Amino acid sequence: MDKALKIVLMVCAIVLVLAIAGSMIYYFASFKPNNERAEWEAEIKVKEEQLAFEKEKLRKEEEQAEEQAEEEKKQELIEEILKRQEEADQEEALANCLSAKWESYNEKRKEAFKEYQNAWDFQCKQLGRSPGCSLPVSAADMVDEKFEEDLKYIDEVYEKEVDACYRHYSD
Repeated sequence: MDKALKIVLMVCAIVLVLAIAGSMIYYFASFKPNNERAEWEAEIKVKEEQLAFEKEKLRKEEEQAEEQAEEEKKQELIEEILKRQEEADQEEALANCLSAKWESYNEKRKEAFKEYQNAWDFQCKQLGRSPGCSLPVSAADMVDEKFEEDLKYIDEVYEKEVDACYRHYSD
């Protein structure tokens, strides 16, 4: 049995060596490459997901940048519109101020002319003549001088009022 045991042991050893060799062949030829491939594919998938995440992040950042730029443009446009409206309001206010001063100026000149006519007529009445008469040179000069002084004063006041309008409503 010694010989039989030796043969059995030899067969067992050969079978064992063949099993180990087969296992190693399977491990190195099939299992390990498949495992490495699975790891590689998993790594690629993770990288693809990271890339997709980065792309999405960049897309969102671009959208935010575009929205911010659009919002800034809208804000600038609103500011420009408000500025133009303010300028138009200032111009309108200046025009209204100047118009009011012009009307006042014309009214004062009309009043001065009426006073001139009344003074002329008064001088005519003092001389016993009818209104609108020819006055002597000295009386006419006196009435004319008073009228010219009144007009000069009205002009000076008007110029000051116009200057005040421009100071108040101009930049």
